[in-house]
Amino acid sequence: AHAPPRERPLEEVRAPLAEAFKVELARQQAATRAAALVEELRGGADWATAGRPWAAPGDGTAPRFVGRDDATVPPAVSAAAFKAGFTGDGPRYGLASLAEGDVAVWVVNAVVPGTLSSLSPQARAQAVGEARSLAAYQDASTYIDNVRAKADVKINPRLFE
Repeated sequence: AHAPPRERPLEEVRAPLAEAFKVELARQQAATRAAALVEELRGGADWATAGRPWAAPGDGTAPRFVGRDDATVPPAVSAAAFKAGFTGDGPRYGLASLAEGDVAVWVVNAVVPGTLSSLSPQARAQAVGEARSLAAYQDASTYIDNVRAKADVKINPRLFE
């Protein structure tokens, strides 16, 4: 059924708006507290102590090894942590915004480089194929950019009349 647009009375929209406002306010407060936690950690605080007020039982806040394809870690957290890198001069901390509007605090304590010998033959073949595809894409992209830079293009203005 179709209903034409109309102005809704305040009593009809009050509850959903109040709920949306509470959720947005809670997200803003969580982001502020998460940023403060990251600064506290960067200042030398211990992860277990500083993070204790925010940890729920069994929520996965204990340090653990995480691979790039770990499905238990939200993609935004994994992407942010792997982009941060690791120089070996101490843990790296940061924030990641999750798809639902929540915020996560992450830490990188160590990086374990992968080796081809640790992969199964199928995974090794897939990694080689991906590397070849990436190299081919980069070569093609460089070629196209070079052709575009050297091209002499003339546009007939009458085509757009």
